[in-house]
Amino acid sequence: MGTEFTKFGTTPTSTRSLAHRIHTPGVDGEPTRVARGVGPFVDRVTGMSLSAPRPGYSVSVRDHVLIAHRLQGAVFGPAQKLHGATYVVTVELYAEKLDQHGIVVDIGLATRVLGEALAPLRYADLDALPAFAGRNSTSEVLAEHVHAEFGRRIAPHFQGWLNVRLDESPMAAVSFAGPVPAARGLRAPAKKRRAR
Repeated sequence: MGTEFTKFGTTPTSTRSLAHRIHTPGVDGEPTRVARGVGPFVDRVTGMSLSAPRPGYSVSVRDHVLIAHRLQGAVFGPAQKLHGATYVVTVELYAEKLDQHGIVVDIGLATRVLGEALAPLRYADLDALPAFAGRNSTSEVLAEHVHAEFGRRIAPHFQGWLNVRLDESPMAAVSFAGPVPAARGLRAPAKKRRAR
């Protein structure tokens, strides 16, 4: 069973596209796809909006990436042939509280990390990359991949909610949202058992 959603509101904001999609991790760890129609969605478990900004503070940084890929399945029509795409990539980091410096995250650092996460994808045929082996390299899959790569790199500096949005055109975008995975080495050490 995946995350449960409640629809609220009836008017989409002008900055949201009807083609925009939200991804959230399901109970089994697989993303649960929620296609947005009219109005945003709320996670019934946490009460948090999945398509509107999270409460607290946010920082956004943006870059772009040019890729090539081919999509498998008749639903994709001519996009089944090798073609190029340019995505405007926006990462938005949400925190309920500011850190000791009064910021969510250093903007220069986030910009640099986004560039590092996108570097292996620039001018690449996604279907030739091991990260996309056995997967259809859709925009949604790419957003999930950027979320994982950016999240892994930013985790030592930021713990909170991350949304990765890929704008394919002025009229269509996809996103993948979820918490930044804990950085390795930041977890509390396991307690030692007493010798008997």
